[in-house]
Amino acid sequence: MFVISVAVDVSSSFAGYFFINKRVKLYRFIVSNVPKENSMTISKQKEADILRYHHVEKWPVGTISKQLDVHHDTVHRVLSQTGIPKAQRCPRSSMIDDYLPFITQTLEKYPLLCASRLYVMVKERDYPGGPDHFRHLIAQHRPRKNPEAFLRLKTLPGEQAQVDWGHFGHLTIGQAKRPLMA
Repeated sequence: MFVISVAVDVSSSFAGYFFINKRVKLYRFIVSNVPKENSMTISKQKEADILRYHHVEKWPVGTISKQLDVHHDTVHRVLSQTGIPKAQRCPRSSMIDDYLPFITQTLEKYPLLCASRLYVMVKERDYPGGPDHFRHLIAQHRPRKNPEAFLRLKTLPGEQAQVDWGHFGHLTIGQAKRPLMA
């Protein structure tokens, strides 16, 4: 006769182990499909606060989530459920924008030209920025090489063998001279 004693909290799904008659063997059980009440919902007041803070007060998502003590994904979910399209950021102008035609022409003509040399050429044309930021921007505008295709060789165990081979001179055994290879 087996005596099983298990305590389960039915308000949430639970997974655990239990012993049967002091045996060392563990039996795993899972209690699932237990409905959770209000597990993914927040109050209507918090939803209204999220919408007000975002649209009226112009608070960013991170500030709203800290203020209301909710996860940032919850704030994103509430904002997306309203049906109002997400505000798109306008692309900001950069110091390099005025020099992009010259840079692209130079890179098309000399694709291997290093960024430091290109920086000197643009600096002669009154570029106001520094070299580090310029190199970062050039990396984004440099033309990319086409990726090289390759075929991975797949073999089953025992189908192919690979050996490292080396020649270590000659070994004299008696009067015979033998090559020494490994």
